[in-house]
Amino acid sequence: DHGPARGEYEVKVEYLEGAGDAEVEVWWEEVYDPYYPPPGYPDWRGQYWANQYLYGDPVMVRNDEAIDFDWGTGAPASGLPADQFSMRWDHRASFSPGYYTFYARADNGIRVWLDGEMILDAWYTNPQRLHSVGRNLRGSHHLAVEYYEDGGPAMVRFWWEKSSE
Repeated sequence: DHGPARGEYEVKVEYLEGAGDAEVEVWWEEVYDPYYPPPGYPDWRGQYWANQYLYGDPVMVRNDEAIDFDWGTGAPASGLPADQFSMRWDHRASFSPGYYTFYARADNGIRVWLDGEMILDAWYTNPQRLHSVGRNLRGSHHLAVEYYEDGGPAMVRFWWEKSSE
């Protein structure tokens, strides 16, 4: 299971100066783990780009309760164009043991990643189309959904269902 190691840790630094000028520096920093969205995103961490290539810094980052959008021919948010934009959503979900079908409906390109493995690749311009893929799962998993809009109407929806036993 990925995720930050929480708790208290003892850090010990030993240093010996033999002669002359010497110095030592010690620091640490938080490193982003792509399998664990940072705090502040209880649902889906949505990153929004003003290009269709997920390139550069996102124009906006926000928490999205679900991936279920139909923008028609309009822009998804202020600062984004009505065409040629892209998004990436990250989420960590817990699954009870079973077989799950992931569904993605998009007008233009969409990709779905499960724990860093691409499980659905429809990264091409196409009209609204439903895609699906299934997996046996249990426990906590990282999901990522990438989407791009080329032109015309824009919509994206992603969800999953567990098969009945």
